[in-house]
Amino acid sequence: MRRSTGWCLGAWLAVAGLGCSGATARTDDDAVTRALGGPVARGLVTAAPEAWVEVMREADRARGLTGVERADAEVELALALEWAQAVAERGASDRSLAAAATQRAQLAEEQARLDAEVTRLEQVARASLAAHAQAQQAQRAARAPTAVEQARRGAVAGELDQQTELLLAAAELFGARPEALAPLRARLAAPAVSPTDPVTRAAAIYRDADALLSTTRASGTAVSTADVDALRLQSSLSESEGVDAHRDARGVVAVLRGLFAGPRLAATARSRVELLARIIRSHGTLPVRLECFVAGAPASALATARAQAAALRAALVTAGVPAERLQAAGYRRLPGGARPDDRVEVVLLSPRAE
Repeated sequence: MRRSTGWCLGAWLAVAGLGCSGATARTDDDAVTRALGGPVARGLVTAAPEAWVEVMREADRARGLTGVERADAEVELALALEWAQAVAERGASDRSLAAAATQRAQLAEEQARLDAEVTRLEQVARASLAAHAQAQQAQRAARAPTAVEQARRGAVAGELDQQTELLLAAAELFGARPEALAPLRARLAAPAVSPTDPVTRAAAIYRDADALLSTTRASGTAVSTADVDALRLQSSLSESEGVDAHRDARGVVAVLRGLFAGPRLAATARSRVELLARIIRSHGTLPVRLECFVAGAPASALATARAQAAALRAALVTAGVPAERLQAAGYRRLPGGARPDDRVEVVLLSPRAE
């Protein structure tokens, strides 16, 4: 690595400890030793190891010279040090650029994750709004059955019958007498008699079941030890990730989606089930209904829904919820009904009406 001689690189020579020797001969190696022992040179050992090999080569050559040749060699050493520092700085810049690229990729990945989460939440919100709107339609149908359009009368009648089943189950847990429940269940199970309109018939039974639930709740027999703040409970559930909470005539309802893979709890459902169990345990002795809704052919959908309900009940018991507080049921999700997707409804029966 030979370069022009007879001049000095002031800055580097000062840092390295090398002076302008001109043609003066040197018999010691103090200048070379100081150059290699300076803080800049020591940093090059790890920052630019290949360039440092060249620096050491120039230093070894300088140690064997005297006079003008020695001065020339010291300039070469200073240039080698300067070049090695440039290599080190370039390496540091490359590493910084690589780190920035990695960070940029991580930020892009995080942004993509956030975008996907926003999309998921928007889908959940749309499903929740659709379910709420359709549930309101069922309630309106119960109040004014003749207003239901002809094309939807069959679906609405089926939905009202299913809603009636849920109201009667809640009334039973609230302590309704068997002699009050039996006639309504018999009417619900009996085939429609022509010319009775199916919606008119279903609406009448729904209204009577709703009235029985209200009467039972007002009687004072309904969960006398569970005077719970329903709004506080709904707030706790609403703040839980992946839970859509609302109130209906039975109490506070937590709607969960994506808990199951077929009849079994999904591998990702464990944390959500444990959180749900903590919330249930923290709210007194409220009875809890576990209702799973699955679409499909009547027999297979009902079997899957019942298996899901049993699996969720077992998981909640394992998580510390007393078994006697839990009642599980599975239902086929009716086409065109108030439930637009497969889901789980966890109903914490409240002694306070909606």
